[in-house]
Amino acid sequence: MPSRQHLVIGISIAALVLANLTADVGLLWLSSEILQHWSPLNEAAIGLLLGQVMLVGLWMGLGDGRWYVRGAIATALTISIARTLNIAAVLSPKESRNEDPAFWASVAFVLIPMMLAAAICGLMLRRFRGWRLTFQAATIIIPTTQFQIADALLWTTLISAGLAAVRFLASINAFEDQLPELTLLTVRSLLAAICASVAAFSTRRRIRTGLWLSLTVLLIGAAFAVPDVYASAKWVFGRWMTPVAFWQFIGPATSELMKNEAFVVAVALSTLANCLVLRALGCRLLRPGSRGGPSVAADCD
Repeated sequence: MPSRQHLVIGISIAALVLANLTADVGLLWLSSEILQHWSPLNEAAIGLLLGQVMLVGLWMGLGDGRWYVRGAIATALTISIARTLNIAAVLSPKESRNEDPAFWASVAFVLIPMMLAAAICGLMLRRFRGWRLTFQAATIIIPTTQFQIADALLWTTLISAGLAAVRFLASINAFEDQLPELTLLTVRSLLAAICASVAAFSTRRRIRTGLWLSLTVLLIGAAFAVPDVYASAKWVFGRWMTPVAFWQFIGPATSELMKNEAFVVAVALSTLANCLVLRALGCRLLRPGSRGGPSVAADCD
């Protein structure tokens, strides 16, 4: 029988999910209706969505309860996040004229493998490092460093589901060319989300943690901006077909850097805000052996 505390937590999390979806629709509508040509805002809107997807995936890997129940809920939430694209397009007169009714479904098949990648990372952290995202009391269970048959079956299931979604998407459009870009997108989103989650649940000094998070996120954005900056330099050189001055590369390079920074900052802020709300509701990220954290280990599924 659920207690009153469980009921309050459930209602609060449902309200948090609704607030996130509403924010997604609002920012997507704003980026398409008012500031359509300002790239940093468009990147921030995408980062807001992917921050939520990464957090859902991490919860699937680190949360309480049976993994298949978490997987079903995480998949439903990911599809709901993709659905906000369609809702924002319907609300925007500019986008509704050219809106593809099936576009959001294609986006869902892109987001699901990304969510599953975050879930696999969370499961590895849970299995080998003892991390756990929980509302329950800590339990003293020593994590193992060896694979078991259940681990192989679980991870194979998640990888197979992600590959199936990618294969289906590849069968309806030219997706192969976008696979490397989406892989990098997943990696930088996951790194920013993990850093923001650790910072949100940290018990250390807040100012120091905030500075650490800001510096780390900016470095992630700068590192993943290198390929785009290089591509923009090649474009500038190919456009003029003659040796150009160094300052002519500054504008395109700065634009690419701003887009990448806006994206990772949006991912981090989205994850941080949601984690802070979860922390206020009593959720904890248990990390055994972390300095200043509880010396407990997580149980396995």
